[in-house]
Amino acid sequence: MPTLILHATKDATVDVRNARYTAEHIPGSKLVELPGADHLPWLANADAAFEEIAEFLTGIGPTAEPDRVQAGERWH
Repeated sequence: MPTLILHATKDATVDVRNARYTAEHIPGSKLVELPGADHLPWLANADAAFEEIAEFLTGIGPTAEPDRVQAGERWH
């Protein structure tokens, strides 16, 4: 079963070695170590976590942000 494991590298509650162990024992799993110490890495690193989850589910990596025009700006 495809499995995505997200874990903060400096998690103060659960050592990252537990995530590594889990990933080693689930065939086909993907471990993503996110920077930080928050036990809920999707709160501290929401954008990075979202991108990893989206790529895992869709198989499509992150795309570049489109250029946007600020309100009041004119196109030249």
